[in-house]
Amino acid sequence: MTIWRHGFVPRPLLPMLALGLLLAACAPTPRPSPPPPAGVESSLSPEAATEALIAALGQNGLSIDRAPGGLTATGTNARFTLCDTIWVQERSSSSSSPRGSFASPDSTRITANIRINPGPLGSAVTWRTLASGNYLNRFDNLRFDARCATSGELEQLIEDAVRG
Repeated sequence: MTIWRHGFVPRPLLPMLALGLLLAACAPTPRPSPPPPAGVESSLSPEAATEALIAALGQNGLSIDRAPGGLTATGTNARFTLCDTIWVQERSSSSSSPRGSFASPDSTRITANIRINPGPLGSAVTWRTLASGNYLNRFDNLRFDARCATSGELEQLIEDAVRG
């Protein structure tokens, strides 16, 4: 039997540190907030900017709805979104420690609300994007949406279309 008479015994500390690091690594990441509205000045007239956007967004598989003063573009191509794998817990569990697992999105969706107004150079185009992923809670077989970050491709596509 070994008796420690002097100094600190580090053995009980190591499992505690490892547990703390493991819990920190498993903590849920904060969901991204929607990006701030962005905009660009264009030398195109508002009508020409609208037509350029409809052509560019349509060629990239987005559905377009005309709205007063602009467009709403919606797409499901995953290249426009950056959705995380998230931790999903059993919701209807009556036990004190519910089960959980990681889940990736089954589908993604991005929406851009685009406003086109007359501007000093021709038109002022502003947009706001919102991306989400649709996840499945495999324990309760319930689907839910969670906010995702955008990849920036849609925003760049809008900007390139109106800059000509």
